[in-house]
Amino acid sequence: MGRELQKRKNRAKVPKLKKKRKLLRNGDKKINVLGNQLIADNWNKNETLIQNYRRLGLTTRLNAPTGGVERPHGVDAVAADKLTSDSLHITGTTTAPNGNTLFDPEEVQVERDPETGKILRVISGHNQEEDDEIEVAGQKVKRSNPLSDPINDIENGVTSLHKKAGLGTSSTSASEFVRQLEMRALQEEEAVKKRRPRQQSKREEEWVEKLIARHGDNVLAMVRDRKLNPMQQSEGDIRRRVRIYKERRSA
Repeated sequence: MGRELQKRKNRAKVPKLKKKRKLLRNGDKKINVLGNQLIADNWNKNETLIQNYRRLGLTTRLNAPTGGVERPHGVDAVAADKLTSDSLHITGTTTAPNGNTLFDPEEVQVERDPETGKILRVISGHNQEEDDEIEVAGQKVKRSNPLSDPINDIENGVTSLHKKAGLGTSSTSASEFVRQLEMRALQEEEAVKKRRPRQQSKREEEWVEKLIARHGDNVLAMVRDRKLNPMQQSEGDIRRRVRIYKERRSA
């Protein structure tokens, strides 16, 4: 009987609803790479994901590829290997594309913001003026990399390789695209900061006021009160609501 019903269902002209798969065939989560408008505007459908990301100055993965990598055309094998090696990849080596050591552990002094604790500047030594200047041909000049940032060595090495291979325009456009992404991220961050925080409604204020009138500052008693707290709000939730209520009243 079941087989006959299945045959009749297959012959029916009623369209079947198929759920969209959120996973790929290998089980990985399907990601919409064109979700960002900037990436969608600069996307080339004739190129692969890795080729598009490499052209835009991005990377598709942090771990270095274990297999072969597509080499650019028109360059020799040595330059191609260095161009395809991404500075953002995590590898076992600690050398930059120009052959210098990537990380040289050392102790430095930092200046932090007393309120937020964020690092404002890095002091390479005890005397900041001496660290920022070096002596060249008997004259003191300002050091180009006073913070000993290894990223500068990576960028310089990659830039020189691109110039030798005749790919300077692509590198410039990639850095410009990354700058646009950073500007978009900063704008979104500023918009989040300017967003108005959630305000307590009038009914919520009345409810918190009743809890305080009956139990004072005893939050545990507020949690156990079945009449005033029928939805069994947690201790942390009630404590947060009471704090917001008091801050608004004191303001």
